[in-house]
Amino acid sequence: MKIFLITFCILFLIFLAFVFYIFSQMIFIAEITERKVKKSEAYHLLTEGVQVFELEHQMPPLEWEYRPGSGAMPAAAEALLSPENTISEGERFFDDDPNVSVLWLKSAGDLPDKIFLKNDVYGITVDDETGSTQLGEKLASFENPPLGVLRHIGALNHQYFLLIGDHRESPYADAKLWLINHTTYDQTLLTEDPYFSFSRPPKVFKPDGLDGEVLVYYVGSVNYGFGGDSSRPEYSVVRLFSNTHPQGIDLVKFAFKAGTIVEVDFRNGALALTGDPSRPQINEDRLPPRLWTVDFPAELLR
Repeated sequence: MKIFLITFCILFLIFLAFVFYIFSQMIFIAEITERKVKKSEAYHLLTEGVQVFELEHQMPPLEWEYRPGSGAMPAAAEALLSPENTISEGERFFDDDPNVSVLWLKSAGDLPDKIFLKNDVYGITVDDETGSTQLGEKLASFENPPLGVLRHIGALNHQYFLLIGDHRESPYADAKLWLINHTTYDQTLLTEDPYFSFSRPPKVFKPDGLDGEVLVYYVGSVNYGFGGDSSRPEYSVVRLFSNTHPQGIDLVKFAFKAGTIVEVDFRNGALALTGDPSRPQINEDRLPPRLWTVDFPAELLR
């Protein structure tokens, strides 16, 4: 009996310690996260020959959610597929709605429109008599992995689009980010841990003077609280697309300590990046941006 009581007391103390630990993690989440952010490295180089320099400046803090339209790429819009295979723009609000939610990526250049229905991609046709848009032939199916929830689709350039989706058989949110060829539908996994696409989807920048595009995609999450505006991407990965690297090449990833990358320019043969290090709580004093120069070998653009 004595051994049982001692064992029970030990287990109870362990349980109390565990509860206290979880409770303290929740109460002091902002302080704990801030310590981790300050101890982290500002950036990690991902390609040989890349160099990063920080620029001094006297700029004031950026506006909250600085220039949200900057770098935005054309995104697939939510649409409705009727039982008669007619497609119209709109959202599904009721469980008994007979229409099915799909994503409609409008044409880019001479590329055709695409309709995404979970695991499948379809073209569209236009009825000659009614002028209505109809679901066309199946163009491709994603089998590795099969997709169940589509969270974001964006037209990166004439050759590729981006897709954030969940595995069809996953019992929980399991979003991953892929780079997908417009015509062959070959998939390249960019990250298994994209930041919340509804809040901050990937961005593509086409600075004057740069023969290519710069994709910034956001990975992971640093959390200062729960709900609302309480987190920021843990990393901003900078990927260059050029004639030499049509599929893109990751140059560097900036930690939140360096600022969430919100703007990309091209000056004197190097990328000029603006990072916003302000913490998510909008009632906090905002921090001045951090400005970075990313030099890379000239052969990456040839």
